[in-house]
This record gives sequence, C-alpha cells and structure tokens, in this order.
Amino acid sequence: MADLQYFQPTRVADMVGEENVSEMLSGYLTSLDESLSQLRSYWQEGDIQHVRMTSHRMKSSARFIGADELAEFLQQIETDSLNETDNICLQTTRLSVVEQWCHELTQEIHHYLDSVG
Repeated sequence: MADLQYFQPTRVADMVGEENVSEMLSGYLTSLDESLSQLRSYWQEGDIQHVRMTSHRMKSSARFIGADELAEFLQQIETDSLNETDNICLQTTRLSVVEQWCHELTQEIHHYLDSVG
C-alpha cells in the first residue's frame, strides 16, 4: 500500500487490534460524516458553543485514527472559539479547510479499506 497521508491505521490497530481496524474505520467514516454535517450547520448558524463542542469531538476521533494534522486544525478551531470577541463562524474559509481535509481523509480511508478488504 502506498504511503498514507491523512491517517495511520497502525494507531488504530494498536488500540483495537489488527482484526478490528476495518470495522473501526468504517464506523469512523459514519461518525465523521455526521459530525461534519453538524459542524457545518452550527457554523452557518453562528452557534459558537456547538462549533467548539463538535470540533472537540471531531479532534478526539481524528487523533484516535492518527489524523494528527486534522486534529491540530480542529484543536485550533476549538481554542479560537473560546475568544468571545472574535466570532470564528465569520471565518468561512476555516470551515472550507475542514471540509476539504475530511473529504481527502474519507477518500484515503475508503481506498485503504478497499485495498485490505
């Protein structure tokens, strides 16, 4: 398998065992899709509190699968959403970056699952 850019299946295997990696990644994809949809809605509504909570949850899940760069970006969103004077939801390019990153990650996970399944 070519080098993976967006996640580390070995990290998942270390946590749940090699035999459970595909199942965990499939579950992650479902969760990621739901979380991204929620994040998008909260962002568009300007609901900073829920943006913070959703980015926190997404960050934790991203770390679990070894998507460290995505996790760092989500950490920054979570941290920046604590600043009451700045409405992070006005920075729509940040949402676009998360969406693009999640799209690339999803494609890579699907490719990985197809290659091992």
